[in-house]
Amino acid sequence: MSIVEPRELTRIDKRAKAEGSNRNLGQQSDAAHQLEDNSKQISALVSQLSLTSMREVDRLIDDLKKLREKLKEEGDRIQADIGEYASLSQSTVQLTKIVLDATRERC
Repeated sequence: MSIVEPRELTRIDKRAKAEGSNRNLGQQSDAAHQLEDNSKQISALVSQLSLTSMREVDRLIDDLKKLREKLKEEGDRIQADIGEYASLSQSTVQLTKIVLDATRERC
């Protein structure tokens, strides 16, 4: 059995506490670096997702603009077709009256 004096025990306890404290600081430092790395990775991922989402929204906006233009063109074409139909219909009515009047005069 060895005899250790109380001062010696105190020094050993202080040294052990200091080493434990240094180990804890090292572990905390490692944890802080890991947390920072994780934060950077999450930030990069969020940026990438945001960029992807913004590109998708821009693509949808372009598609909607093209669709709007196509609808406008089709609306203009239909309006022109209706105008032509109305004119043709009016001409048909006038021609029918002329033919009818000519037929009545012969009878």
